[in-house]
Amino acid sequence: MYEHNKKNNIGFEIAMIIKEIDSKIYSAILNELRDEKLTPQQIIILKHLGHKGEMTVSEICTSMSLSKGTVSGILNRMEKQNYIRKIKYENDKRNTYINFTEEGIELAKKVMVNFNRGFNKIFKDIDIEQLEETKENLLSFIQKIKESE
Repeated sequence: MYEHNKKNNIGFEIAMIIKEIDSKIYSAILNELRDEKLTPQQIIILKHLGHKGEMTVSEICTSMSLSKGTVSGILNRMEKQNYIRKIKYENDKRNTYINFTEEGIELAKKVMVNFNRGFNKIFKDIDIEQLEETKENLLSFIQKIKESE
């Protein structure tokens, strides 16, 4: 019984630490991007499109764990800002594809530079071995959590 409670307490503490790390990272990155007037969700979409290229709305929903309605609202605002375009292909009318406009490409490049600057500030005092070990441990946690679902 004691070990079970201890495990729960440690699990809760880990969750709170991860939440705090996430908050600090986003705060640093948003600070770097303050002049761009982007929401955190818009930044994530820019990052995903920058890494994967063209994506469907459904793929964006899945990658962000957000509903289609929420993602559609974000994409509509980004389309009005001329950062993305929505495309329907003749051979695939069910899906809406999203990719960058020229303005979006330039913004994504700027965002990546600022992302890197933010990450460099955050992790400057942590050696690469510790970062790699932490990454491996977190990936292992994610795998075990997925297996228990």
